[in-house]
Amino acid sequence: MELWNQEFIDLVVPGHFTFDGFGKGFFQFGAIEGYMIYGVGSDLDFKWNGTDEMDETSGHGWCELIDNNEISGEIHFANEEESTFKAQRK
Repeated sequence: MELWNQEFIDLVVPGHFTFDGFGKGFFQFGAIEGYMIYGVGSDLDFKWNGTDEMDETSGHGWCELIDNNEISGEIHFANEEESTFKAQRK
C-alpha cells in the first residue's frame, strides 16, 4: 500500500481483501476493516463501510485484475485519505 508499511498492514491479521463472487466483500489491514458492496465493469468498483480504530468510517475504491493472482487499485476514505494497493491471491 502506498500510505502504510507492511508492519502496519499486518498489525492485527495479515492484511487482505476478500470478494465473495456475489457482489459483497471484506477487507482488513492495520486497525481498519470494512465491508464492501461491489460491481464489475472494466474494473471492480466498490463502496465500503467499516471502522478505523473502532471509529466508523466509509469510502469507495476500485481494483483491476492484473493476472489470475494479483489485483491493483485504490481505496478512498470519507476523510479524503486515499492509497493505492496491490494484493496477491493466497
